Amino acid sequence: MMRPLLLATALLVTGACGSGTPHGASGPRPTIATTRTTATATYAPATGTSSTGAAGSAPAQRTEPSLPLPIQEAAATTAGNRLWVAGGYDRARNSSAAVFVFDGSTWTSGPPLPIAVNHPGAATINEDIYVAGGFTPAGATNRVFELARGATAWREVASMRRARGALSLVTGGGRVYAIGGRDGDRQMAVAETYEPQRNTWSDLAPMPD
Repeated sequence: MMRPLLLATALLVTGACGSGTPHGASGPRPTIATTRTTATATYAPATGTSSTGAAGSAPAQRTEPSLPLPIQEAAATTAGNRLWVAGGYDRARNSSAAVFVFDGSTWTSGPPLPIAVNHPGAATINEDIYVAGGFTPAGATNRVFELARGATAWREVASMRRARGALSLVTGGGRVYAIGGRDGDRQMAVAETYEPQRNTWSDLAPMPD
């Protein structure tokens, strides 16, 4: 029986993020320094106790099986004690629609995204997964997709009010929040929130910068 997933982080090969160079159609694709991609995960035992090991020791990290394909600039979230990795750049530096799912021992392919996208955001409400924004060959997108618990295909929900990639997508109180990111060479200050019951996005107060 697989131990409950406490914390999972995809350690992906990164490109030129933070360099000030716009992403998307108007900017250069990042240089891939290596094709090796590693995923790690930290688990709590089935008893629900922490994974700190001996009293007072720090949580342990360990190497897990690599992703099926080299990927970077993907989105990652957890749902149903599994790590989901969606989109990104593939080895040929093309945007990807691929979705991979890690169950604690093995990677499998999940339902592909409806579009190929890099730098999207991903977040989960209960076990419903949302992937929003990112960059396509045509530039930033505002499209949003949901994979409901038990579903075998993504469905498109209401688009964000602004196209943005390299955003933070988080959830809280039953809502999805899209924060930051950029559209071409513009940094995004206005955050947005999505209400699944109403299938609508609304603006939040802008960040100071």
